[in-house]
Amino acid sequence: MDIKLYHGSRTQGIVELKPNQSTQEGAYVYATPSEVLATIFINRQGALLLQISEKDSKFIICERKPGIIKQTSGIPGSVYEVDPTNFDYFTEHSWKNFEVRAKGTQKVLKEDRIPNLYERFQQYENQGLLDIYYYPKKLDYMAEDDSDLVQMAFQLYFIGNKCTDNLDHFKKHYPQFRGLTDRIYNKVKNYSNKDLESFVKNMYDKKEKKLNFDLIGE
Repeated sequence: MDIKLYHGSRTQGIVELKPNQSTQEGAYVYATPSEVLATIFINRQGALLLQISEKDSKFIICERKPGIIKQTSGIPGSVYEVDPTNFDYFTEHSWKNFEVRAKGTQKVLKEDRIPNLYERFQQYENQGLLDIYYYPKKLDYMAEDDSDLVQMAFQLYFIGNKCTDNLDHFKKHYPQFRGLTDRIYNKVKNYSNKDLESFVKNMYDKKEKKLNFDLIGE
């Protein structure tokens, strides 16, 4: 590839990046042509607490619980520029044109050390490169009662090869949905991957901003 690529990490002083297992089959090094997105990826709170969106090539971070974004204050990290030679785009659970991957260890070209992640987010916001949505501000498709997160939890369950860790994490942070989550899990736990994918896709209506209880069941 003939573009600049970046990788965000909380670990500083890295000289080469080693592959990690993710939701895709196989181990890869991931990178992005967006320095802003690489910085966002330094955060490790997870999509159930801090969601990332993009509109017209501008990124948005939206907290789903009060104070989540400010918890990044004082967290250090680094954005690494990496050698783009071996990277390529992919389609499986990707950010499309904003995410690439490569097999094998990859060379670091430069390091931008960030002493305070929250201050860097604010800097990007002031530069017009990032929008920050503090709770309770929401993206257009999000429900007022946060029930869209039920679909998000099951999306993570699906792409995580039916590992229940994300469902447990969801119930811990959103106990109001514990009973519903357990009921849906009992309904879908023996679904095939194809049936589960279809169920998750249709369980929330983004236009109406509500769960599809005709599908889920009362």
